[in-house]
Amino acid sequence: MNVDGGEVQKDDLGNGLGGVRLPSLEVPTNIYTSGNRTDPTLPDFLQRLGNLACFLAGSVEPLDEATLNMLYRNNGVYRSQISHPVKSLKSEGLLLQGDAIRIKALASKWLLD
Repeated sequence: MNVDGGEVQKDDLGNGLGGVRLPSLEVPTNIYTSGNRTDPTLPDFLQRLGNLACFLAGSVEPLDEATLNMLYRNNGVYRSQISHPVKSLKSEGLLLQGDAIRIKALASKWLLD
């Protein structure tokens, strides 16, 4: 993970840079956030427990329709773009054949309105 001054470096959409970039980060439809915090009004013991869970789990925010349409004008463009990181990770031995098939199958079902 690229860290500059203690902060994770992020791409233009807000997803973290560095490490092995899965197809869902290379061709995103969501923003993935780590390091979330709990509600500060919770009792101290719940905040500590909640902060640990939030840090480990993170959150997923779907990109809005305008951004998706700007990135991928149709499902064919999205499928084409996602096939590149799938193929690359598979050839590097970082993605199993079954996972590659599942990612491509999900991509073919994902449609822009």
